Amino acid sequence: IAFLGIILLRSSLHVINQPIEFLAANASSHPEIIWVEIGLWLAIFGYTAKLGLFPNHVWIEDTYGESPTQVSSLLSSFIPVSVCFALRPFVHLDHQLFPHTFSGADGLLVLGIITILYSIFAIYDRNDIRRISAKVALFHTGALAVFLWMDLSEAVFLYMMATNLVVKSLLFISMGIVRMDAGKRELGKIIQADSINKPALSLFILALFLAFVMPGSPIFVTDIVLIKAGQIGGKSFVILVPILGIVFFGVMLYKLAPLLNIKGRPFPKDLSTILRIRMTNGFFLLLLLLSTGCWGFYLLLHGVL
Repeated sequence: IAFLGIILLRSSLHVINQPIEFLAANASSHPEIIWVEIGLWLAIFGYTAKLGLFPNHVWIEDTYGESPTQVSSLLSSFIPVSVCFALRPFVHLDHQLFPHTFSGADGLLVLGIITILYSIFAIYDRNDIRRISAKVALFHTGALAVFLWMDLSEAVFLYMMATNLVVKSLLFISMGIVRMDAGKRELGKIIQADSINKPALSLFILALFLAFVMPGSPIFVTDIVLIKAGQIGGKSFVILVPILGIVFFGVMLYKLAPLLNIKGRPFPKDLSTILRIRMTNGFFLLLLLLSTGCWGFYLLLHGVL
């Protein structure tokens, strides 16, 4: 679908053969611009399937939830970023040509909000820490769609992409450590266990905090940037994204809180070496994430973001 849209868009612009700025100012004199609009709709909607927005969201939970930890970490980090880089020019062009009509970019916004709402309702029924982590990724996917629709500066966009890379990497790495240590993935079975490795569990819970509400996280910075841009641009409703993020985090914490009552123990001897290596990688990602957050605050204070 996206490929068809790109061909249609390119062919239509070639036939019109006018600079985008001139075309945007004289759209009414070019009735063939309808084919440009159709091409943008197809291109944007086609890419939303790879991004994982509703109604093409099912593959995210199946892929992220059932893949090995390293694969889930890589997929959840790099696929959304690469798709966002592909989508951004189409969204920007859409805003230039169709600023006052419901267009493909507005459809992207609607799908993003629906995806966020769906992730909140869906996580309540999930009792698998792999699938819970996949729902976190789904929520962030919806938030990325809102950021794309806002069409913010290049600096903000690149910072958002860097944030996605470090947050998703830490989230899935820490989740994998807990799953391997517990030997189970269902919350009910993990809670019934006699003990768990507390540092590994703490890293996972901390990763969830940093993925939503914790000051010092780059997500916190991007939420501030989104709210500020919404106020400046007269799109104050985007404050719903951080508000819904708090709601999502509250539901998730309610489900995971019983894990904190399990007593601590060292890693199992047969998995001790590999889990210690992964914990080292996790702490490195944690430092990288906090550094990204500090860098974001610095850029925010200096007006770059």
